[in-house]
Order: sequence, then C-alpha cells, then structure tokens
Amino acid sequence: LAQDGVVGIGVPGMPQSFFEQNAPFLYSPWPTGDKLAGWAVNTACDHMVGQEASFAGDASLRSAKRVFGIVTPDIPGYTASGAIMQQGLEACGAKVGRRVAYGLNIPTFQNQANSIVAQMRASGVTTVICYCDPLMPAFLSQTADQQHFAPEWMIATLGPTDQLFRYSSQAQWAHAISNAGAFPSPSKSEA
Repeated sequence: LAQDGVVGIGVPGMPQSFFEQNAPFLYSPWPTGDKLAGWAVNTACDHMVGQEASFAGDASLRSAKRVFGIVTPDIPGYTASGAIMQQGLEACGAKVGRRVAYGLNIPTFQNQANSIVAQMRASGVTTVICYCDPLMPAFLSQTADQQHFAPEWMIATLGPTDQLFRYSSQAQWAHAISNAGAFPSPSKSEA
C-alpha cells in the first residue's frame, strides 16, 4: 500500500524501522514490535532472570532457574523483534534455550506447534515468550497439554482477545504473564 501511496492504518507489531521506511503512509494504533519486545525484555530482566520459574505449571520447572524460549512468526519484522528479545535477555544474563520462527501457514500450525513445543521441552525451556499471531497460542497451548509440558508463558503481543484465546488451553494460560493483564475467564468476560 505504501509503495502505491495509499495510507494504511492498523499494522500491528512491526518494528519502528518498518514505519520509518514506509512513512508517511503506514500507521498503527498499537505499540511497535520494538516496544513489545522491550516490554518482554524489561519484565524478564527486572523481575525474572536468575530466579526459579515460579509460575510454571510443572513442579519440576517451578524449581528450576528460568530458561527462556522465544517463538515468533517467520516474517522479517517479527523475527527482528525476536532478535531484540534474545539480545536483550542475554545482555542481562538470561539464558535463552531456544528461539523458533514458524511459518504463517494455518493448515500447518498443528504440525509446527508439535515441533515447537518438543523443541522447547528438549531445550530445557521453563518460560516461553510467545510473540505470536492470534491463532498460534491456541495450537501451542493445546499441544503443550498433549505433551505434558507446563511452562510459564509470556504473551508479548497485543494481549488476548476473548474470541481467539478461548480456544487456548486454560490450564496453560493459568501460568501466563501478559502485557494486557490477567487473562479473563470466559465465563466472566463481557464477550
């Protein structure tokens, strides 16, 4: 759109450089990917690094020092945010056990989720930072249930929406940390 001189509003989560490259045509009312990645890094570095994964659902993970895993779509703007997270975490002494970028191909989400969860588990990840599209968390959380993996989850996107997050495992989201506050119970939310 920007190349054709058309104004576009509503590009979520892309890095600041994306908007600068496409100025003055693309805008977003949401935080940039840089800011969302910064939230994840600041939260982890200020409050979580070097401590036990106390929000994990699995007792063995709760007694382990945090090891972070990062999940992003394989779109360049989102992988750039994943790189910001990894660099920021490592700079403050956090251990990043695994970083995975998945393809935005919905028919393959279940197979990708199977692989991602297995990789996180095999890498000793206690805390998964999901900078994901709105659908992947449902696949990841349900797959984590199936694979008996109950880590902490950091949702570093724009926050949950009742319409989509109701498909996610509520047992997994009971161990979630979000920039949008607590995940509402479907029975208590307006939707």
